[in-house]
Amino acid sequence: MDAENKSNTDNNYGEIQLVFKLVDKKYFFNPLFHRSEHSIAKIRNLPWTLSLVKKDQIKVTISCNEDSSSNVWKCEADIALEINYHDVRSDTPTKMETIFEGRKFDFNKRIMEETVEQWIDVFNGKIELKGAITVTAKVKVTKLYGYRKRKMLDFSTNHPDYFDGVLLVENKKIYVQKRYLATKSTYFWNIFFGDFKEKEQEAVEIPGVKYDDVIQFLNFIHHTDSQINIETIENMMVLADLFLIDCLMCCCEKILIKADSVNLAKKLIWAERFALNELMDHCLDGFKKMQDFVEFRKNEFYAGVSDDIKSTLLDRVMKIKGYRYL
Repeated sequence: MDAENKSNTDNNYGEIQLVFKLVDKKYFFNPLFHRSEHSIAKIRNLPWTLSLVKKDQIKVTISCNEDSSSNVWKCEADIALEINYHDVRSDTPTKMETIFEGRKFDFNKRIMEETVEQWIDVFNGKIELKGAITVTAKVKVTKLYGYRKRKMLDFSTNHPDYFDGVLLVENKKIYVQKRYLATKSTYFWNIFFGDFKEKEQEAVEIPGVKYDDVIQFLNFIHHTDSQINIETIENMMVLADLFLIDCLMCCCEKILIKADSVNLAKKLIWAERFALNELMDHCLDGFKKMQDFVEFRKNEFYAGVSDDIKSTLLDRVMKIKGYRYL
């Protein structure tokens, strides 16, 4: 399966990814590599999980709908396992892919476990690497029973009875309904109906944003089955800020408040950048003892935290220690 040939609106297809970063050349895997927390994705309205375990061999596990109590569902999927790494002896990164077709999942068989022998040299330290190792599971659901397929819109194709406007993002056309966007965003109201030159253009170019992100944004405001996940949440907040979409920004803020896996310093940086007051209060309220501050200073994103936030944290330290300003 080639992800580049899949439509961005293909609800039957999705990817799950793990990233292992080099942190100490003296050790292997743990702590040599650090597993990303973002290993869950929703594909065809089902939750899929990717995990990798190194024992004597490399075992890759993919689970489907693992926490469901229902026994009236089943699905079939083609799955491609892909690994990307960069051998220091090579000028270009290496990609290996193994394909498993027609894998079946149901209530009694929710997990697929495979030993990928050709990956062992990558993970056992025999190859000197630079950068990260990326493991990706590309899932194409071919059959599904017991789950309703939810609405997804194809913004890459013009439907004259529905769409009447065109956005140009990364030199690709995205077809939209002008008035619907205008009711959601003053940004689009100004572009399509305000006193701007873009109103007369056949296609309105949106610079500095990614095509896939705009597609996900459009699916969100059209209330389709598009899911906002941690991997793309910063990009969604950038678009919510650019397009002045408060409902999207509020949704992202609620997700971040509940997301324990997101780095605390990154939360604080985003809370200040996008004026997310509830998220800011939630993060600051988490500092209750001195050890919380000690650990926070070791955070890999600590340097990116503003002086204003650090000053606020210092005030909390003073209160915890019982100091008072003169």
